Amino acid sequence: MRNRMYKAVSDVENRANNIATLEAATSPVMETLAGLAIAGAIFVSGFLVLQGGQMPGNIMAFIGALLFAYEPAKRLARVRISLESGIVGVRMMFELADQPLT
Repeated sequence: MRNRMYKAVSDVENRANNIATLEAATSPVMETLAGLAIAGAIFVSGFLVLQGGQMPGNIMAFIGALLFAYEPAKRLARVRISLESGIVGVRMMFELADQPLT
């Protein structure tokens, strides 16, 4: 009984650590990708304005739309973390249900 309990607690701890790692990695990756996307958009748009191919107002509208799309993208990344947390509970429930009666 003690070994089974130790194994169950160890499994829960490992899954909680995996979720914490996923949460910790998601935010910096999103911030980095967003920063690179905005910097790239500003660089390309500045080049196009200097060449005379685009109006500055069009570029600002695009950058504004890009910034508005950032928050929903962050929410989608958080949904994955929530799903992982829910899956942990479901797995534990099925493992408990699969245990033979003693």
